Amino acid sequence: MTPVAVAFAYLVLRLDPAAFTGYAFGWDQQTFGNSRARIVKFAGGVTVNLIAHASIDIAPGDVIAATAVGTALALFQNGIQILTVSDASFATGQWGLDSLSLIDLPAFEDFSGGTP
Repeated sequence: MTPVAVAFAYLVLRLDPAAFTGYAFGWDQQTFGNSRARIVKFAGGVTVNLIAHASIDIAPGDVIAATAVGTALALFQNGIQILTVSDASFATGQWGLDSLSLIDLPAFEDFSGGTP
């Protein structure tokens, strides 16, 4: 049986809401209790996994950050870079938050966006 994501929480960078394109940085929880950190690219309803790490968990109180500088995309947990990848698909856009849960409600608190 293939695991299915039942919850996720993402920071979204370089978002174009009209075209539905951008990058999402964050975690998803799968049906078998596995969680993974990942950076994905989405365009017009198609999601492409750019990089993922299956053995990193997130805990209450963790500080999560994402950066998109030039073509370098990075995800940080408690100030430590845990994922990085290069992609030149989207150079500009807005930032945002995205979440879904079929089991628990993801919570965003004390967040901010801007230039690093």
